[in-house]
Amino acid sequence: MADKIYRVPTIYNKIRKTADPLTVRVPGSKSITNRSLLLAMLAEGKSTLRGVLFSDDSRHFLKCVQDLGFETTVDEESCIVTVEGLGGKVPCGEAALNVGSAGTAARFLTATLGVSEGVFHMDSSEQMKRRPMDPLLSSLAELGCEVRCEGEDGHFPFTLTAHGFGQDHISIDIGHSSQFLSALLIASTLSSEDFRIQVEGTHGMAYIEMTQKMMEQFGVCVERPAPDQFHISAGQFGVECTFDGDSYHIKKGQNYQREIYEIEPDVSAACYFYAMVPLLGIPVCVEHVHFESLQGDVEFLRILEKMGCTAQDTEKGVLLLPPAVLPDAGAQAPAFHGITVDMSSCSDQAITLAAIAPFADSPTCITGIGHIRFQESDRIHAICTELTRMGIHCEETQDSITIYPGMPHPCTVATYDDHRMAMGFALTGLRAEGIVIDDPVCCRKTFENYFEVLDNVADDDDRMIIMYDQLGCGKSYLDGHPEMWTQDLWLDELDALREHLGLDECHIIGQSWGGMMQIAYAIERGAKGVKSFIISSGHPSSSLWAREGMRRIKMMTEEDQAAINDALERNDFTGEAYLKAVDNYMDRYCNYWREDLPECCTRPKKSGGEAYLYGWGPNEFVPSGTLKDFEYIDRLHEIKVPSLIMSGISDLCSPLVAKTMADEIPDTKWILWERARHTTFVDRHDDYCVELIKWMNEYDK
Repeated sequence: MADKIYRVPTIYNKIRKTADPLTVRVPGSKSITNRSLLLAMLAEGKSTLRGVLFSDDSRHFLKCVQDLGFETTVDEESCIVTVEGLGGKVPCGEAALNVGSAGTAARFLTATLGVSEGVFHMDSSEQMKRRPMDPLLSSLAELGCEVRCEGEDGHFPFTLTAHGFGQDHISIDIGHSSQFLSALLIASTLSSEDFRIQVEGTHGMAYIEMTQKMMEQFGVCVERPAPDQFHISAGQFGVECTFDGDSYHIKKGQNYQREIYEIEPDVSAACYFYAMVPLLGIPVCVEHVHFESLQGDVEFLRILEKMGCTAQDTEKGVLLLPPAVLPDAGAQAPAFHGITVDMSSCSDQAITLAAIAPFADSPTCITGIGHIRFQESDRIHAICTELTRMGIHCEETQDSITIYPGMPHPCTVATYDDHRMAMGFALTGLRAEGIVIDDPVCCRKTFENYFEVLDNVADDDDRMIIMYDQLGCGKSYLDGHPEMWTQDLWLDELDALREHLGLDECHIIGQSWGGMMQIAYAIERGAKGVKSFIISSGHPSSSLWAREGMRRIKMMTEEDQAAINDALERNDFTGEAYLKAVDNYMDRYCNYWREDLPECCTRPKKSGGEAYLYGWGPNEFVPSGTLKDFEYIDRLHEIKVPSLIMSGISDLCSPLVAKTMADEIPDTKWILWERARHTTFVDRHDDYCVELIKWMNEYDK
């Protein structure tokens, strides 16, 4: 379905090659965010976590912490969470938790609650129900926890009836997931007796090392006297842990301690941008990513070095430089090499490497990744299936995949509800034409804004897009100044922005009020240097807008009509019936047509409530604020800027309103979209972007 896909913009032959790196900032690490939430939950007193990742996985983990009764404060805009830890105690003796698809929440919370005291009902997404939990559940059963699976044995959902530590030792098989061991290591420090963990398998030791280092950062001193030994000294916190090659010995002790913890940027997310270096032949720097990172995925940068790139760890972050260009291949052909590589230490990047491997100069063999068959999807099989559909020859074994060079054919990539399949194979489309990502919203699991609504405009057409929060909303929010919310202030703001950024020439797109502002900008300020306007669902007259609103009210139910008319007569817009009627009106003309919205449409944001109240008024239908006298129909002929008008049939900007502008503005084109309400650029996204690019290219001359 067109509304559930992402058409990857092919920019390989369009991107400018410069010595200046593409500088990127990525969100906080999911692995570190979720581990820090658990450690803060177990610590004594308040922990402040900075740089928190807000994604589906981390939100599920945080919600579970809250459902267990822990006091938290959450500031998504500043990426800060505080947790009031109780020194290992769980406030609720019984709780129902849903971990979603978050593997860390599933494993870490299960282990911690399984050695606590109480009854805990654990549920998950359908995807998580397919992932094995038996090794951890079997270990907890050995410790005396009663485990009752409500479906398939060894899988979600299940109920834990926990009685603390029933013995002083346990064994765990980490063949499928190192998280089982990480979970038990963190939880075992709560034992009242010395504790030993027998380990089977060696998978994912990089993540075990991350866990150990974070335990150290939360007050546990970790030493490594020998390559096969780890020692966590008693120190001031009284916790000691040693590793003798196949088992961990944890001495009884006190709880974790922490006040402030800084979360690293997500190296996994950074790797998608670093993979662009050999793929596109451009330098990339991801801010605050360094080789001393806790995250094992930083090893992926070393893999890219082996393929021909050069890495420099700078103060800003690791700068990765592209390989040399083949002398006979032209300026657009980075020469990077296929390699054979064991990716057991950074297996999350197996898809990333596989996605760019067809463009290498020789086959690429990825080994040590058998365990990824048991993650969000059978990733080895998924990689091989999708590459084969692109016409790329590849071979899989139980533990590896080999990919041979070739040019991928156009293809719609199935993502298997797996965020890494979506993000990884989007890279392929940057160099090969016709790659479409099915179900891109699965990226919300770890990297919410990986796909933005209009990003293909910037990429397809090599344009810089500037989107700013107007005064009174978003990150420019302020209230308590009703005198500010006037047309002149917002026009002054636009002038100041253009001057500050040096935008002597530009196209301006305005949505809704933004379209109104363009009209005023052209007539009152002259719009010097503006190549064209894109008036998206705006209007030229508040009175015309009001008349159309009142006409449409007459097409609603008698109940809704009565509620709206009564509110207008009494000038009271707080009643339940009125608010319900407004919701119905907005469902008809304003709300998104699509059900599966891009993330940027749904993320929390600061609305400009006061600015709207004083600018337009307390109701949508009859303006009473500073814009009530916005009347430019008789002056539309003064607009000398070419104008593209785009609106929807079911738009707050009715066809009559749009036609009025199209009739009176001298140099104009009007596109009326079917199946579109007030946000046509979302409802008809792909078509909208095609027309937008075509229009701007025409008036770039």
